[in-house]
Amino acid sequence: MVSAFLFVIAAVIATAVVLARRQFRRAISLACAAAAVPAVIFGQARLTICSPYFWYVLTHETQLKAKALALAESQSPTFAVVETRDVSRGLVVNPAIFASVVYDEAGEAGLEGRLRAWRRFDFGGDAILKIERLPSQFYLVETTIR
Repeated sequence: MVSAFLFVIAAVIATAVVLARRQFRRAISLACAAAAVPAVIFGQARLTICSPYFWYVLTHETQLKAKALALAESQSPTFAVVETRDVSRGLVVNPAIFASVVYDEAGEAGLEGRLRAWRRFDFGGDAILKIERLPSQFYLVETTIR
C-alpha cells in the first residue's frame, strides 16, 4: 500500500514537471497512471469476489449447508448462524468486530426492512455494521459490541 502511495506521488510530481516542459501527451499519460492506481485499489475493496469469505463459502458450501440445516432446528424457511469469528483489529480501545456466516433460505438478509427479525439471533455483537451477499443463500454479517 505504501509503494502504491509513493508511485502516485511520484507520478503527480512527474506530471507537474512534464507540464512545465509543455509535453501535454506525456502529462496526460502520467495523470492517468496516477489516477488508475487508487481506482484499482479502492475498486477491488468493494468487490465481493475479492472477499476471503466468498471463497471460503464457495469451497465449503456442502459442509456449511449441512451444518446450517442441523442448527436450524426444523425451522421453515431455514435460518442459521453457521460460524462466528472475532475479526477485531488494532488496540484495546477499538470496538470488537465479529464476522458471522449466516445461512438464510428466505433471503431476508438482503432486505433492509426485514433486519428486525434478525435481532433475536446472536451474531456475537449487538450492532449490525454490514451485510454482504455470499454464494448460494449465505451472507456475511459484521457486528460490533458498543
